[in-house]
This record gives sequence, C-alpha cells and structure tokens, in this order.
Amino acid sequence: MSTNSAIGIVERFSGGDVTSVRGIYCHWDGYLEHVGSVLVKHYDTADKLRPLLALGDISDLRKSVGEKHSFADRHAADVNGWTTAYERDRGDSGVRARTFNAVSEFCSHYVPCGAEYLYLLDRGRWIYQAVGDDSFIQTNEACWRPLEPRIRSIELRSHCDAIDSLIDGNTSDDLGCLLAPVLESMKCAAKTLEEVCNVA
Repeated sequence: MSTNSAIGIVERFSGGDVTSVRGIYCHWDGYLEHVGSVLVKHYDTADKLRPLLALGDISDLRKSVGEKHSFADRHAADVNGWTTAYERDRGDSGVRARTFNAVSEFCSHYVPCGAEYLYLLDRGRWIYQAVGDDSFIQTNEACWRPLEPRIRSIELRSHCDAIDSLIDGNTSDDLGCLLAPVLESMKCAAKTLEEVCNVA
C-alpha cells in the first residue's frame, strides 16, 4: 500500500506575504523516513526543488530528477537514483504542478487526494505536517513543524538501534563496554531532539 504525499514551495513577496504555492503529488513512500529524508538531503534549496516540481506529479521520489526512463522498468531509476514522473516517464496528461494562492489551498487540494504527509519549502527550510487518520490539517503557519530536526532525530534513533543490536549480538564484553556509553549518549541526544521537534 502506498503512502501518498504532496511536495511544494511557498513563494513570498519581499515583505513576507505569500504570492503563491506550487505543488505536486508523490505516490510512493511519502513518510518522513523516505520522502522527508530525500527532500532534506537532496532538494534543500529552491533552485534544487524547482526542477523536481517541473516534472509534475511523481510516482517515486529519488535523490535526483534524473533522465527519462521507462515507467515500467524501475531498475534504471533505482540504480541511478532517478525520480519517476507520470508525464515524463509514462506520458500521462493532467499531472503538471499546480499553483495555489495560499497554503490553505495547497492543503485543501492534496488532503482529499489522499496525501498523508504535506511538505513545503518555505523561506529556505522544509516544514511538514502528517495528516493523520482524521484527515485534519492545520493551515496556520505555526502548526507546521520543521522537517530537518525530525529527520535527524529519526536517523539518530536508527543508529542507536543498530548499535544496540551490535551490543546484544556480541559475545565480547569489551565491545559492549566500549559501545554502551556511546549508545546512552546517542539515546539521550535523540530524546532531546525529539522533544525539541515536538515543541517547535
């Protein structure tokens, strides 16, 4: 089953007022650990994001916009890290990026389309919302969360789990004694980062 998401950019006047929000739909792996992580790592500026948005709606987000490839043959996309787009790679129509007058319009369009996560590049930083089971979404700017600290927290927690598995699976007390303090420090940092993310 797919996890749908929407990806967009907020354009603003120099005074800060929103001029437009441009967005696309992404069908697969819209959760923070994939789409969120790829956006933070590979599409962290407007100049990097705009070519992605120019593709229109996408099936799979990868680390680069890439080249035209067969929609059915995902091997080339996987090996090369190319995003798979509905228009470019399958010839679909009616899937170009959409432009909205406000963040609320972006939300109102993509949530009924099934987007479970909404991502916006705004003022040079990624923000996100997880829609949740009740399909309720806040359009108030203060309700959006910064994405990068959340991704760092997820990655740190993953590293903690890997070290924990190493310690549990190792018969050498030396390794356990060496890694245990590092693991505790990482867990503490992950918890602090998660608390910051929940407050922000």
